[in-house]
Amino acid sequence: MADIYGRKWVYIGSMVLQLLSMIATFFSTRIEVTIVIMFFLGFSSVGRCALSFLYLMELVPQKKQTIVGTGVHMNNACAGIYVATYFWVISRDWRYLEIFAASMTVVCICASFLLPESPKFFFSRQRWDETRRSLNIIARHNKKSPLNGMFDEEKKE
Repeated sequence: MADIYGRKWVYIGSMVLQLLSMIATFFSTRIEVTIVIMFFLGFSSVGRCALSFLYLMELVPQKKQTIVGTGVHMNNACAGIYVATYFWVISRDWRYLEIFAASMTVVCICASFLLPESPKFFFSRQRWDETRRSLNIIARHNKKSPLNGMFDEEKKE
């Protein structure tokens, strides 16, 4: 789906599904309902894990991709340790952890609207104006000059 509709909107959709699943889990009182909710939570985790990593790597400069990618995977690998420490040291009530996770999901959704769509996605679809616009957002963030005239030759073809 991300190759057809773009990384950004599929990612945001998966994060919204994750948030709705978290909210539903919070209010679920039956195991059968919780199992169905967990299916949707697992389905949304594909976007959270795989797609967010791809999207991030397409926005990070190539020379920094190794360190950023390693940091992301280290954090994901430590998630079990964070949860175990929470239950061991802080509280045995899962609801507080769920509220924190849902809050962070809301932050991620809101922050996603500030990011441009992946220029590699636009480039692969030969959408030259949008590619240039996305690259110019990244260039402005990196305090570089805009890419005027880029892809003008491709547009003529």
